[in-house]
Order: sequence, then structure tokens, then C-alpha cells
Amino acid sequence: SAAVPLGLMYIAAYLRNYFKDDIVIKIIDNRLYEYNEEQLYECIRDFEPSIVGISSKTVEAEDMYAAARAAKRFNRMTVVIAGGPHPTQYYDEVIMDRNIDALVLGEGELTVLELVKNYMSGKGYDGVKGIVFLRDGQVVKTPAREPIPDLDLLLLAISTDLTAIGPEGCKWRTDRICLDEFRLVSASPQGVRCSGSFLDRTERLVVSPENGRLLRGSV
Repeated sequence: SAAVPLGLMYIAAYLRNYFKDDIVIKIIDNRLYEYNEEQLYECIRDFEPSIVGISSKTVEAEDMYAAARAAKRFNRMTVVIAGGPHPTQYYDEVIMDRNIDALVLGEGELTVLELVKNYMSGKGYDGVKGIVFLRDGQVVKTPAREPIPDLDLLLLAISTDLTAIGPEGCKWRTDRICLDEFRLVSASPQGVRCSGSFLDRTERLVVSPENGRLLRGSV
């Protein structure tokens, strides 16, 4: 069975926590779906992303290059960023692919956040640590990114699922929550607060941060 793409889930949760409703993210777990290049192109075309991020192990390198080709087929202006074990280890080789714009080395949460912020403000790669890119055909490797401190738990809200992700994997996952427009509002030791709509009213839920059980509200 395919492993859960925890690295991408961490980054998605980090971006959603920072940008709130100003960003829309879709994860395609190709270890599970095994899409070919044409199917990847169709997924990208339908979603119309401005940035495509690809995580790859060495055994998945050909799939990484296929995904990058598909993204640039959709739109040459789409920014393609690759990360994961293979680009980190073989960055000087991977960055020479004409369909890949930049590489993220090592942990990606803060680095990808800075890349997205720079993209939104038109700053390019200025001041971003832990990346590799080409400038005038020459490989540029920026200073290493410091490890993220105190990364104990990230909360990921997708559709009607709330998942807590720790460094070793998923700590807990709620039952399906029967709300529309489900979103994570805030989190503290006293409870994880969520909101959504049911029929014509707004519902607010509080979930235990320890085990994911519902403390207040209805589902």
C-alpha cells in the first residue's frame, strides 16, 4: 500500500495556516494513483495552479520529471518547485532540467512558505534559504535552512476531515464531520476550534487536541 505523503501534508498545513483562505492547495498522491504524464497533465490543467510542487525519492525521479513536463505543458509560466530526498541529494543534476525552476533542500515548510510569499510579491528567490536555482545558466545554492524549532503537531483540515500530524506520522483523525465549508479556526491546549455550515446555520466545534474527540458542538 502507498505511504501517506506526510511531507506534502506538513507543507500544505503550514501554508493553509499562514494564508488562510488566500490559497487553494491540491495534493496528488501519485504513489497511490500512479498517473501517467497525460493524466497528470489533465489534473494540472483542471486545477490551473500558479505553482506546482513535486516531492520525489530517487526511485520516483522519472515520475518527478514527467510531472514537471506536464506542468510546463499546461503553462510555461507555472513555477515548478521540486523537493524531497532525490532533489536534495542530486540538486546539481535535477536543477538542469528545463522544466524545473527551483529546488527545496531538506525540510520544506518554511522554505516553501517564503517561496510562495515571494511569488505573490514578485520577489523571485531573493533571500530564501535552502534552495537551488539557475541564474544565467549557473547553479546557485543559497545558505542552508535552519531546522524548524518545536514542530510537534500540525493540524490539517481538508473537506470534512481533521487530522493531527506529528513528526512520526498521524496522531489522530476525526470521524467525518457533516458540515459544509469546514475549516480550522484556531488551536490551543484547551481545544481545536473548527467551523462550518449546516443547512442555514453556522456550527462551531471544539475538538480535543489530545485525541481528536469532540468536546463541544455537533457533527
